[in-house]
Amino acid sequence: MAEIKSTLELALERTKHLVMSEEEKKQMQAEGYLEKIPGYVQKFLDGQMELIDLVKALDAIPSEHRNQARKRFVKHLLERAGLDDCHRVLEALKVAPVSEIEAVVSDMESLCRKKSESTSQLETELRQEAEEKLRRKQISGDAVVLAPEKNGRFVELVREFTDFFEKKKQEWLRAVEA
Repeated sequence: MAEIKSTLELALERTKHLVMSEEEKKQMQAEGYLEKIPGYVQKFLDGQMELIDLVKALDAIPSEHRNQARKRFVKHLLERAGLDDCHRVLEALKVAPVSEIEAVVSDMESLCRKKSESTSQLETELRQEAEEKLRRKQISGDAVVLAPEKNGRFVELVREFTDFFEKKKQEWLRAVEA
């Protein structure tokens, strides 16, 4: 009587002579670790992963793949970085011991600090201007709330910083990839 074989059995019979070399196995293993990096970055930036868990995940990668994983981590982190989350990105960059990022970290810290100082200063100016206008109209009280994001000067300032950040981000990515 004839034997009925499953599709899996037929496929296994046809490929039993194919065997992966050690180099191919190592490459597949490395790709497995590296494929997880974008997910770690996204979880961290979304607040679903704490910095300590991120460090543990990166340290769990075998030492022979760790340098390559850290470079990929920095690259993905920079690609997804925005001016609004630069403090969280900096926090993560500081734990990635990749020599090429020292200048990137310094630049990003400076840019984030300048943006924060400039927007705070403008918010103070806008608040003072609004309070003065309200005082002239004899309006006072705690119910008055300033919304700087609706002010044209504030929007323009944030846009300028955002545009500059995006240009710098491209420079940082080129420096890391070099």
